[in-house]
Amino acid sequence: MTEIERDVLGKPKRISRQTSIAGVAAMVDRVYTYDDQQRLCKRFEPETGLIVYGYESADDLEWSAHGRNRASCESSRQLALTERVNRAYDQRNRLTGITYPARTAQYPIATAPTNFSYWPDGTLKTISTPVIKLG
Repeated sequence: MTEIERDVLGKPKRISRQTSIAGVAAMVDRVYTYDDQQRLCKRFEPETGLIVYGYESADDLEWSAHGRNRASCESSRQLALTERVNRAYDQRNRLTGITYPARTAQYPIATAPTNFSYWPDGTLKTISTPVIKLG
C-alpha cells in the first residue's frame, strides 16, 4: 500500500510504502521539504539518503549535495562549492555545464565536468564530458 501526504498546495511531503516480504512487514518513507518559495530544497530517500538543493535567482537548480545531514533548508546554503554538484546556465536559462565535487565518501567516483552547447534555434547541439583517468 502506498500513502502520499501532501501540503496545502498539493506537493508531496511524504510518500510511505508498506509491503510484506516473506511474511515480514516492511515500510519505506520518502520525505520532501520545500523552501519559502515552494521549491524542493531537501529530499530523503532510503536508498540514497539526504539530498539538498539550492537555486539561483532565475529559479534554476544551481546545485545539489548528497549525503548531507542538515537540519534546515537555510543551513544547506552554506555548503562549500567543492561539496556540491554545481550547474551553470546561459542567458536563456539553458543548462551549459555541470561540475562535480572531488572524490569523497559522498562521491566515491571521480566525474569530469559536463558541458552543453546549443544550436541557434535553441536545440541541444553537443554534450561533452572529457575522459578522466582513475588511479
